[in-house]
Amino acid sequence: MILLRKLLREGIRAVQEGQDPKGWLKESPKVVPTFTQDTVLRVPKTGDDGQDKELLREIGQRVAVGDYSAGAVAVEA
Repeated sequence: MILLRKLLREGIRAVQEGQDPKGWLKESPKVVPTFTQDTVLRVPKTGDDGQDKELLREIGQRVAVGDYSAGAVAVEA
């Protein structure tokens, strides 16, 4: 968050001085690649905060590599 705010301040200053913000092009020669993730999985709580954190970490790692069956993780209640 600190870095984002720093970049925004620098960008605002550049525009105030009549320059383009660093890293921004008014006209891009091609499509600018963006990467997002909008996967939604139902993950029931286990009842234990430690287990919940570990389960979410495991599912997040599996989704990050494209394993969209990650929501099918067995949960011991």
